[in-house]
Amino acid sequence: MPSLVSRRALLLGSTAAIACSNRASPVDASVDGSASDALSTDAGTGAYSIVTDNGVTWLATPAGERTISLGVNHLEPSLWLRNYNAEASIKRYGTDFANNGKFNASGEGAKTWIEAALSNLQKWGFNALGFHSVAPENLTAGRIGIFATMRPITVTPYVPNLEYPDVFSDEVASAIDEGARVACEKARSDSSILGYIYNDRPLYNVMVGKENVELSPWVVTLLRLDATKAGKKAWIALLQSRYASASAAAAAHAANATTWDALASLTSWPLQALSAEAIADHTAFLTQIVLRWYQLQHDAVRKYDPVHLIFGDKLGGGTAQSGYRGTTHPQIPAWMLPILAKYVDVVTVEWYGYFDDQVTALRAIHAATGKPILLGDSCFSEIQADQGGTSKGIHVDSQEAVGDAYATYLKAALAEPYIIGWHFCGYIESWPVATDQFQPQNGFIDPFEVVHDAAVAKVTIANGQAVPWHKGG
Repeated sequence: MPSLVSRRALLLGSTAAIACSNRASPVDASVDGSASDALSTDAGTGAYSIVTDNGVTWLATPAGERTISLGVNHLEPSLWLRNYNAEASIKRYGTDFANNGKFNASGEGAKTWIEAALSNLQKWGFNALGFHSVAPENLTAGRIGIFATMRPITVTPYVPNLEYPDVFSDEVASAIDEGARVACEKARSDSSILGYIYNDRPLYNVMVGKENVELSPWVVTLLRLDATKAGKKAWIALLQSRYASASAAAAAHAANATTWDALASLTSWPLQALSAEAIADHTAFLTQIVLRWYQLQHDAVRKYDPVHLIFGDKLGGGTAQSGYRGTTHPQIPAWMLPILAKYVDVVTVEWYGYFDDQVTALRAIHAATGKPILLGDSCFSEIQADQGGTSKGIHVDSQEAVGDAYATYLKAALAEPYIIGWHFCGYIESWPVATDQFQPQNGFIDPFEVVHDAAVAKVTIANGQAVPWHKGG
C-alpha cells in the first residue's frame, strides 16, 4: 500500500509524445476487477484521464496509474515579494529572484525557489498545483500536475472593469477559438497538464435581493446592446418564444414598447421590482448564455486537443453553513447541471466549510451530471498574529487543529466514490497590505518560510492515506 499519494503521478516520459489523434478519450475508461487490483496500472493515454474501478472514480496519471489530485493553490511568487518579506526572499534566493520588485522567471533564483517549494510539497504528499498558481511552466513541467488556463475572455467577477461578452457574436466565437488554439498548442503534448481550467467563480445566478434589483450582470449587459447585435437578437428571440405578442412581453418587463422592433431598440430596460415573469425570462436567457459559453469553450478545446481533461470554471464560492443539508450549492444553479454534464469532464467546486455540510449537495451535483468532482478550493486556518485578525479559511484554534481538520475533511471526502481530489488554499501565508483585495492568504509556511510543523505532520499522514481511503480501506 503506497505511503504517499501515487508519486508516479508526477512521472513524465515518452508517452507525452503520443499523437493526440491516437489517444483514447479522457473519460471513457472503466475497469472491472477485485478491490485488490483497483490500483493497477494500464497502458495509459499519455494524458491525465478519468477511470472507474469497481464503482470508484479515479484520476489516472498519463502512465495509467490511479491517483487522487492533492494540490495547493496560490503558489504565486508575488507572495514572496511583498513589502514585509521581499528582502528576506531575495537574500534566500539571490539577487536575480526579482527585477525592480517583480519576480524574474528566467533567473537562477527562480529555479532555487521552485525547487524548495516542490521539495516541500512532494515531501508532504501533494502532487498538484491548483488554481491561482502561477509558477512558470518551464520550471514545473514534468515535476508536478498543473492546470492549463484557457481564458481568452474573462468572466471572473472581481477583475477590474469586467466587460461581459456577447457570446452569440461571431467575434467572441473567433476569440475563444484563437484562445483555445494558443492554450492547446502549449498544453496538448505536456503530460504534466491535469487539464484545462477556465474562470474563477463566475456569477451564474440571477440574484434577486431584498430590493429585487440584484440581477445577472451578464444578462443586463446583453439587454443594453443595440438591436443589431447578436446578443440582443437572441434576447428578443427568447421573448418571442415565451410571449404571444410584443405588448405582452413589454408588460411583463414594464417596458414602454408595443412592437418587437421597439423592444429590440430598447437599451435601457426597467430592472427594479421585476415581475415573476421577468425574473423567469432573465433566468432563461442566462441559461442560454451559459450554454453557449460552455459550448464554445468545449468545442474549441476539443478542436485542438481531444485528450486533456476539461475542468471548466472553478464554480461556487462561499461557505457551507453549519447544518446545511441542501441539495444544491447556492452558487451553482440547478439549470446549470445539464450544461456541465455535456461540456466538462470534471466539475470543479470551490466551497469552504465542513464536509458533512456539503456532502448532500455534492452528491446531488454528481447524480445530475454524472461527472466526478474536484474540490478545487477551500481550507482550514489558524489566524496568525500579523494577519490583522482574519485569514482565508475555516478558522480553528491551532496548527495542530488545522492538521486534524484537514485529515477529517479529506477522509470524509474520499469516502465518496466520485471525489477525485482536493486542492487546499494555499501554500504560503500572507499578511495584509493596503492594496489587498481579499483576506490574507492561508498556508503551511509563514511569509519567511517557517513551516507550520504541527499542521504539516498531520497533513502528510493524511495525504499518505488518501488512496486507501478512496479505495475503501
